[in-house]
Amino acid sequence: MRLDDFESVFRSALKPSFVRERVLLEQVVHISDGGPKERDAEAQRVRQFLSALDDGDHGAMLSLGRSDWSSAQDLIDKIKALSPQLIVCQRHLGDPDSDLAYTLGSVVDILTQATSVPVLLLPTPTSPLSTSERTMVVTDHLTQDAHLVSWGVHMTPDHGVLFLAHIEDEERFEHFAHALRRVPGVDTDSTLARLKDKLLTLPTDYVHAVQKTLQEESVQETVVPVVHFGDPVKLYPKLVEDHQVGLLICNTKDPGQSAMAGFAHALAVSMRTLPLLLV
Repeated sequence: MRLDDFESVFRSALKPSFVRERVLLEQVVHISDGGPKERDAEAQRVRQFLSALDDGDHGAMLSLGRSDWSSAQDLIDKIKALSPQLIVCQRHLGDPDSDLAYTLGSVVDILTQATSVPVLLLPTPTSPLSTSERTMVVTDHLTQDAHLVSWGVHMTPDHGVLFLAHIEDEERFEHFAHALRRVPGVDTDSTLARLKDKLLTLPTDYVHAVQKTLQEESVQETVVPVVHFGDPVKLYPKLVEDHQVGLLICNTKDPGQSAMAGFAHALAVSMRTLPLLLV
């Protein structure tokens, strides 16, 4: 056996592990565009939504109306001073036109990038904000997203269902497969089949590690793997509908980027009737 073959066998035998981060919502900041009456009504809906999550393990919630902040920078300064663990707001916050279909609004875009605080984006006002017993974490690199999974665990009520979804981009895979088919001396079909299987096995094994850890910690949630090849932007909305998901959680921060990129932005823009947690 060659040295690199031995290393591959050794690495294949390694099992993934999951260490859960403890999420404590000691301070939640709710930001509204409305006056006192509209702000208070929306705040009550938010409190009801949060109260059933993780046994209601959250602290005080402060609501800011439109008269409490003058600009995006003013809002960011207030958030830094308050040091919340969660921001809650509507899409198109601060925008005069709240029905633009291809954006979340400049203020929300800034909030997701200029602070490290996760943003709970509320569905459109005409959509219900009922407590979700079925939460889905979506990512294209699940095995590197313990932070995202930990938020998924926290935001799923006891005895609820947490779907851990990982979609391998079929088009990106085919790009590398196309190049590999032009390398002489490679058993292309066998190599690609094994690679494809491994790309699905790794995140599936990670979900099993999450299940094991939560079982050991007596967490009363059902964790379900959802691992596929396909087009993430097209497949995730179908998965949300098929699994009757009530809360979608995705990663909106990548090192070296100053804007929400990739399928996360496309999902956030299109999922208008669903609460989204942008971590």
